[in-house]
Amino acid sequence: MRTNKFFILIFVLAISSLASADNGEITVAGATQFDWFFSYKSTFPAATHDYIDVDGNGNSILLNSQLQQLAATYTGSESEQQLLAQGPWILNYRGTGSGNGLEELIAYFDSSPDCNELPDVDGTVNRFGYKVSCDYPFLPLDRIDIATMDVPTSQFVGIGLQENAFPFSRPFEDGYGKSPITPWNADSTNQLADLGELNIDTANPDDKTIFDFPVGWYPFCFLASRATGLENVTVEELQCLYLTGRSPCGINYNVATRDSGSGTRNACMSSIGVDPSWGRGDNLGRKGKDPNMEILGPAYQYNNIDSSTTSSLNHRNNRFMISYQTLYTSKGILLINTGWYECLNISFDGGKTFVRPEDPVDPAQIPDEIENRIDKYGSQPNWQSNIFWPNASNGWRIGGSETFATVGDPYATDLPAHLNMYKTANHPFGMRNPDAAAFVINTIESIKAVEELGPNPATAGSQGQALAFKSILVAGIYGLPNPANPTEFIVNLDLYNPALTGLPISGAGLDPYGSHGYGLLPNRDTNGDGMATGADDTYTDLNGKAISWNSFDTRYALQGDINQNGIWDADDLQLAVLILENGPAATVDSSVSYDILCDFDGNGWFDANDVRFMADGVILSPVTDTSISDCNEAVCRQKNFAIVDDSSATGNFFNTVLAHGIYKSGDSRADIALLKEGKIYAQAGAAPFGDVVIDQTDISYIQKVLDGRLLSDTDKYQVPETGLSWMNPIDRVYADFSCDMNNDLIINYEDLRVVVDDILETKLGDFDLNGVKDAADRQVITNSLNQAGTYINGDLNGDGIVDNTDLTGFDVF
Repeated sequence: MRTNKFFILIFVLAISSLASADNGEITVAGATQFDWFFSYKSTFPAATHDYIDVDGNGNSILLNSQLQQLAATYTGSESEQQLLAQGPWILNYRGTGSGNGLEELIAYFDSSPDCNELPDVDGTVNRFGYKVSCDYPFLPLDRIDIATMDVPTSQFVGIGLQENAFPFSRPFEDGYGKSPITPWNADSTNQLADLGELNIDTANPDDKTIFDFPVGWYPFCFLASRATGLENVTVEELQCLYLTGRSPCGINYNVATRDSGSGTRNACMSSIGVDPSWGRGDNLGRKGKDPNMEILGPAYQYNNIDSSTTSSLNHRNNRFMISYQTLYTSKGILLINTGWYECLNISFDGGKTFVRPEDPVDPAQIPDEIENRIDKYGSQPNWQSNIFWPNASNGWRIGGSETFATVGDPYATDLPAHLNMYKTANHPFGMRNPDAAAFVINTIESIKAVEELGPNPATAGSQGQALAFKSILVAGIYGLPNPANPTEFIVNLDLYNPALTGLPISGAGLDPYGSHGYGLLPNRDTNGDGMATGADDTYTDLNGKAISWNSFDTRYALQGDINQNGIWDADDLQLAVLILENGPAATVDSSVSYDILCDFDGNGWFDANDVRFMADGVILSPVTDTSISDCNEAVCRQKNFAIVDDSSATGNFFNTVLAHGIYKSGDSRADIALLKEGKIYAQAGAAPFGDVVIDQTDISYIQKVLDGRLLSDTDKYQVPETGLSWMNPIDRVYADFSCDMNNDLIINYEDLRVVVDDILETKLGDFDLNGVKDAADRQVITNSLNQAGTYINGDLNGDGIVDNTDLTGFDVF
């Protein structure tokens, strides 16, 4: 107990039968998608309505249909004493994100952290919003009582050893959540939470066991700007996009991710069979949330975002982006139906059938027993919507169950005598904060009532009613994910009428694909002042005339389609070079803003970096490899970079310098890495770049990839002798498509040979790149023996160490 609150506590005991050592404080941390439940103001503050008569005064929804507020509205000026005089609870909600909430529960369930040690996040206290955690108006928090997540705890917990990590691991499997991936340009982790001393063994609980209480089901959706050309995708294509940052055809979409603590990320990755810790997408940047990240310009960042709001604003401005959101929230249907982005249709059967949310399910697929159970509630108009029937053949299978997680079982907690009926657990391991336990029980019991009674005055104003209106109660879903395999849906034996939910009945339905044109006019901040206003916000055509945006202007239908023929082809590359070299004199439509049409890297301008992006990951060419699913074309880097140079008046559009040899058309495709603070740096699957020099750094990077160290220097992938096949779902996770120099869709030693022999015109082992492999190069090895190094230090085989193996290899070859 905080000693300076002793007298306050005595006061509260006099007015409340539920006072505790926490002085009525309940602290929740977690899902930002669920913040509506805790932040409702006077219009519908259901989260803390008294359903079971928590305070024992004889008035509650259950007892006599009386609405009573247990957490008095805080306006920013009341003291703790004043709030607790009006109701027994002070409810603090920290919108940290699902996994981050779980990590805070683990870290602080039994400690007294200094407020300054908690991450700064927005939150609410008794429905009053504060901007960051240390603006919380009362004394530092005793502990986190409840974590709210968009998925069960098991899907947010790392298990076992990192050496057993695998992209398609499932919950409870050794290595799940243990991906070695760190962001390309930062040092934060993608791993899921470490339970520490806690456990999730509810079959054999103790005082360190986490218990889950699902309170609602949320359908999620994958989103794409229409200018990507995407409408239908398979689960396999989504897996490739989020495991590599590219499509199976090599198209380098801006594949956006939330940080690994995001429940949205976890639910969406789990729904497509990807271990969430591996769902990296483009994986750029440190975890964060900043308004400058949302606007095209020098600070723009669309990855590892810790806010659904920031993610949606990012996507609103990015015409080449793929992301994900909850379907029935202000970031989902509302923005889809406003033209911010499109909801993708997904095939769960390998491309045979593409499913869209709210499609009807054939009644023949619904068992008679289930249909009879539903019929007792009367006919409802939308009960056949596929969001309720995910295990039907055309069911919508992207979703997750909103979950309350607690250390200790609220139903085993010692509560006041009038609540003894709710102490029903068959073990003694309850929660340490009885107020928090009562909060959970109050919520769960109201849900049970709504499930039993359906629409009924007896549940009006309850938590269950609010959850049924704003989400889908878990009991309303015909199939629920198998906890050990989230892509497998099993029959929900507790099913009640799914049409009792307010969704989508109470809200706007999902508009057909393409209803709102090709997107909104992007916001940009090209001068870096953090503001999308003034001259830097205005888009102009090649003649310098400000454009008037029309979202249905077909000239902007496909990003980078300069010749407006509906596909990405060689003509688009040629015209891109002509525009940048000739401006208004280029033979293109001068009334188009190419800063809109051809900005691929999100800096707000069309420049040479966007041409590199197009050559590296956009322009398609026919290939004969029929193993490419749903695509008869692939990005041909070898051809594309040659087209760029051949279209340029200089013959070397990027002004690329070779450390040795004579520059030839297309050689710039080998400029794929740079040396940064002594480390080789590249962006596999994200915006391509180079240092305008092809040298030892580029050789070393290809060697690193071929040594299986793209993602980690310690957890190496066993690269097959034939190399990394881009068409192999596992190989490509560890491959960088930009290393494919001859466009055979395999990253192997032939690509290394192309760089060394054909482009730099020398031999492997010429460490100083003077064109001769000689004694001086051998001396490079001996000078660095038994040290970490790269090619420039004499690392011949690319394993990151200079040793006798390199010396032997040098002498043999």
